[in-house]
Amino acid sequence: MNLNIYYCAIIALFIFVSCSTAEQTVQQPEEPEIPAESENKVPDWFNESRAGYVENNQIYSFGIASAANEDEARKLAIRQSDANLRAQVDYLFEEARIELVENNESDADTPDFIRTLRNTIQKIDLSNADIQIETRKTDTDAVFAYVLKTLTKNKVINNVRIQMQEHKNIDLLLNTEVLN
Repeated sequence: MNLNIYYCAIIALFIFVSCSTAEQTVQQPEEPEIPAESENKVPDWFNESRAGYVENNQIYSFGIASAANEDEARKLAIRQSDANLRAQVDYLFEEARIELVENNESDADTPDFIRTLRNTIQKIDLSNADIQIETRKTDTDAVFAYVLKTLTKNKVINNVRIQMQEHKNIDLLLNTEVLN
């Protein structure tokens, strides 16, 4: 009797499969190819994964912005690049300051020195930095601006030296291994 139920189930399944209609497979439409001239490719020199970095005697910073017009996009991207450049300079000088403190070579850990150093870095003239700018317009008429600013350590060091010449620790700071 169990064998009869088994055969009946197989026959019912066979009839069900035989009588079912074949449905057409719906194909997904292929994505259209984007012509090369309409791609909004990031410039080769722009590093999307970093805000900036220091390498050898150069300090680099990147900025990107979008706006409805090219001038506004450029201004915003330059502003971001300047902020990133100041952050790189600040980080570099903080490493130098920590080197002095860890080696017990100065009292560069006083609040007055730290505050003066930070304020000096915020006042550094970035107008003499080398700048590279590219803009790209999208299909929706938005404009993307990409900026790379480069400044030498020597320019920054000279600027800080002039602004902080009254501090006794400045020469020690500017002669650290990090800054040279």
